[in-house]
Amino acid sequence: MKKIITLLLALVLSLCAPICAMAATPDESDFLSRYAQEPYVVTDCQMQVVVSKYNVLAVTETYQVYFNEARHGIYRYLPLRNQLTRTDGSTAVVTARVSQVDTGADECSHEVSNDKYVLRLGSEDETITGPHTYTIRYNYDLGLDTVKNADELYYNLVGTGWDTYIRRVQFSVTMPKDFDPAKLGLSTGSYGTAGTQNVTYTVQDRTISGTVTQALAPGEGLTLRLILPDGYFKFDNTKYNLTIAMIAVLPALAALIVLVLFLKFGRDKRYAPTVEFYPPEGLNSAEVGLWYKGKATNEMVLSLLVYLAQRNHIAIHPGKRKRDFVITKYHGYVGQDTNLAVFMDGLFPDGRTSTDNKQLKNHFYETVGTIRADLNSTESRSRFFDKTSIYLKLLSFVLLALSAAGGAYFSHRALDDALTLAPSILYAMLAGTLCLALGLIPACCMLRRTDEGAKTLAQIKGFRSFLVTAEKEKLEALVEQDPEYFYNILPYTYALGVSDKWIKKFESIAMQPPRWYNGTDVWSYVLFDRMLRDTLRAANDSMVSQPGGKAGSFVSGGGGFTGGGVGGGGGGSW
Repeated sequence: MKKIITLLLALVLSLCAPICAMAATPDESDFLSRYAQEPYVVTDCQMQVVVSKYNVLAVTETYQVYFNEARHGIYRYLPLRNQLTRTDGSTAVVTARVSQVDTGADECSHEVSNDKYVLRLGSEDETITGPHTYTIRYNYDLGLDTVKNADELYYNLVGTGWDTYIRRVQFSVTMPKDFDPAKLGLSTGSYGTAGTQNVTYTVQDRTISGTVTQALAPGEGLTLRLILPDGYFKFDNTKYNLTIAMIAVLPALAALIVLVLFLKFGRDKRYAPTVEFYPPEGLNSAEVGLWYKGKATNEMVLSLLVYLAQRNHIAIHPGKRKRDFVITKYHGYVGQDTNLAVFMDGLFPDGRTSTDNKQLKNHFYETVGTIRADLNSTESRSRFFDKTSIYLKLLSFVLLALSAAGGAYFSHRALDDALTLAPSILYAMLAGTLCLALGLIPACCMLRRTDEGAKTLAQIKGFRSFLVTAEKEKLEALVEQDPEYFYNILPYTYALGVSDKWIKKFESIAMQPPRWYNGTDVWSYVLFDRMLRDTLRAANDSMVSQPGGKAGSFVSGGGGFTGGGVGGGGGGSW
């Protein structure tokens, strides 16, 4: 009976032996014999990872490689741009940085290619057969964690990019602080495999140690995922203090310089406005608008249409349709004002004596642009703005632009170095933007008027105030002195933007229609205002129009799986 039991036991053990052998790491000699046809194999892989509180992984990789064929060595690539994927479909892009690479006595070349950090170990002048051990040390900086409401270590200890068999993998991962072992998961196999039965591991204090109990085939890897409390990893501000500071310091310094320049060179002398019934002598309507605003606009230039009409150079006739008009030439302009001459030449080119909105369309905008550019030229503006302040205004904008470019450069550098938009970087960017905005205020107000410019501005302010607030009795007295007073002042009201208020004041004051506007048989200021506005609006549309151009045409994050984390990469022989 004992013999029968012994025989049965032996039979069971003999049947179980192959199963146990399949589940266990193969013997090295058997492994080498089985894969002797491979150019090379990895007989042993040891991964030691020390994780810092700043999410920087200090990695030591040791590979015992056996070359069945002559090879120069191995290459190893590490992903710099990681497409992190979890089993629930949630994804994230994690940018990593590799630093402090050390390969010991082995010759090594480094390059970055296609978002991968590539190490090529070995010599072009030598080949190896048989066993060789490679040790690679490096820091793998992942920056701030990308998960919301939690942190995680989702790391490919062995990437799925190896092109050969790996007999045995041993690993240890040391964390900077305590963690919950129940939230640890491991996966082995090809990319996308969740879970494993081929890893044994232990957790002691803050270190996870384990072994893969079955050889890894080409394209198979080992991935660890550990869910951690939110805030487990910190951002190392001390590494980037200078870079982050420059984001805000450069705009702040530029804004301070601009403010000092404004206080010293940019403020106008103050002259109290006086009541004026007439515009300053020697200035046409566009120039009055320029001296008032400091910059000429299309509307100011077009006010010259009424200015020239009132001086008997042209007449304006409404067309058959509401916004059509015809302009007839009475007398050519022969004065000293070049802009008036340019305006007349633009209206009546090639000896014409009349024109209309259709003829002016797509052409007269050049004339308007020429006059506006002349009015806004440095030479023109130097009549009322101090030249030093003009150049300092330009300098201020250049200084602010350079500081903005510098801030953008250091922002990009900080983001590139820190691998994430850390709060300190964000605050620095906001501070820099605020400083630029504050610096623009004195820069825009930098222009200081000359004594003549300041006095003339006070006159224009007083004149404009009168146009808005004048009482009927005073206007009647002025019209009695000069029957053309209303029409003489009219172009200036358009340049100063108060024509509607000015015309409304004359509704109850008897006057003759202007000789240069033939609009209706029944005279009314309301109708005159409406028709003149329609004409000027149409003139604006026609005179400043340009030819059309062509249009240019996780909350908890989900589970992990093999290859879904960061790092890992792969390798091969060369």
